[in-house]
Amino acid sequence: MNKDYKDLLFIQNSPDGKKVNLSLEGESIKINDQYKDLYLPISDLEFSLGGESNSYIVAKGNDMTLFIKSTHIIDDLISKTNSEKLIKIKEGHKKSKHGLKFTIVSLFAMVAVFLLIGYIIFQSVIFFISKNVPVSWEEKIGQIALTTTVTGKSANDPSLLKAVEKIGNYLDSKSDNDEYKIKFYVVKDKQVNAFALPGGYIAVNTGLLEKSDSPEEVAAVLAHELQHVYKKHAVEAIVKNIGFAIFLNLTLGDISSLAYIGSEIVGLKFSRDDEREADALGAQLLDKSGINPNSMISFFKKLQAINKDLPASVEFISTHPLTDERIKILQNLIATKYKKPSSKTFDIDWKQIKEKASKE
Repeated sequence: MNKDYKDLLFIQNSPDGKKVNLSLEGESIKINDQYKDLYLPISDLEFSLGGESNSYIVAKGNDMTLFIKSTHIIDDLISKTNSEKLIKIKEGHKKSKHGLKFTIVSLFAMVAVFLLIGYIIFQSVIFFISKNVPVSWEEKIGQIALTTTVTGKSANDPSLLKAVEKIGNYLDSKSDNDEYKIKFYVVKDKQVNAFALPGGYIAVNTGLLEKSDSPEEVAAVLAHELQHVYKKHAVEAIVKNIGFAIFLNLTLGDISSLAYIGSEIVGLKFSRDDEREADALGAQLLDKSGINPNSMISFFKKLQAINKDLPASVEFISTHPLTDERIKILQNLIATKYKKPSSKTFDIDWKQIKEKASKE
């Protein structure tokens, strides 16, 4: 049974080639044309390599030329003719195919390298911009975000804010912060969440106060959020996710055009590196403040447990993804680095705070 192959045929004085079906019949190559069958005696054909990157085996006759892509027909020709020349041509065809593959792989490798270099440059530019944005600009962006997240949503009971300020201001006083005037807010929201905005604004939901069992657990969350402020993580996230145009507008003094980003800022997710940095430096601040850093681990584990039962209630996890790996890294850090006993306690009736938060 003859095998059919599909390859290109060029007829002399015709600028365009066409695909035709080929098969071997006796000592000839049969060309199944649309109108008639053509037979090319193998003995009348001159074989060579040709086409782009020598990727074709060329069979040239008196008035037509075949460009053969498939090596299978050559195998059949070799079996019929046992031609040394065809064997050498086939070997050359294999090398050219491997060379083409190598070229393609090399091209993709070069593209990957250029993309990697571009990514590194992009990350470096983002880092440079975020670390050099003036605090006054951050404050303006933070104020815009406050209007959509806090304004009109503050908790009614002033004792809740007083408790958060007592914990947060104490932590801030023990830090090396000399750039930001930290301001705290308590938002009437059952979501277990806290978030840091550019410029030193930190908001805590009543849901988080209700679920925490001690002021030290809230201190752990605030220590983490303070690091996002000190390290300008929110600014970095804005540049990555919303774009350079925002800061271009800022340089031109056009703050009003940025009003649309207010609600988006709160939902921005920090990178894994930013979260780990906030964990590590937050634990360091707790230890420096005389508060047991393990309170951060205990609260994070509590959040994970709550999230398994009520996934929609823990917004903190959606914006600060907690992983077992992240908690394990924090555990190892605390176990090896912070061993002195904690001494700080807060004179706050936490049972009363939890109860008041639940009524908001």
